[in-house]
Amino acid sequence: MNKICKKCSIIKPCSDFSIRSDSGKLRNECRECLSIFKRDFKQKNKVKYKQISKKWYEANKEKVVSNNKLYAQNNREKVLANKKAYYAANELKSFAKTLKKKFNLTITEYEQMLALQNGLCAIYQRPETGLNNKRNKIRRLAVDHCHKTGKNRQLLCSNCNNALGLLKEDTLIAKRLIKYLEKHRE
Repeated sequence: MNKICKKCSIIKPCSDFSIRSDSGKLRNECRECLSIFKRDFKQKNKVKYKQISKKWYEANKEKVVSNNKLYAQNNREKVLANKKAYYAANELKSFAKTLKKKFNLTITEYEQMLALQNGLCAIYQRPETGLNNKRNKIRRLAVDHCHKTGKNRQLLCSNCNNALGLLKEDTLIAKRLIKYLEKHRE
């Protein structure tokens, strides 16, 4: 059986029409036109839509929470994959913000530096091994920069970056450290 959509005036199968929750009858507009209408309504009435959504959520909060729990139980892998993707995207956005704010670098520029160094620390010539405390994931190489001029230099592992900071970037201290190590070599 077919029906004419009142919005697009196209004859479509009844399966292309949603059922009204108040009357149980088929809607006058097809799902596609209804989707377009809803999207446009949300765009034009963001504040009003937010209020409607909030009011509906408050009235149906228990049902929503129950449905969400049930969905999460039945779709555990999918939910975990979505969470991982969400956190990865946010982590990347956060990293991009930090790069721009602290070092005036874009992600692309950082990745170019990383590629030029073959993903290795400029001093240690090995990949980063330090773990990020929050995510228990291997850290990214740190952007080394001159604290006097603010000029970016190269990428370093966390140990080398910390060592430079502890040496206060003073070559005299670094030379004395080398002499000390050579003196006490076993």
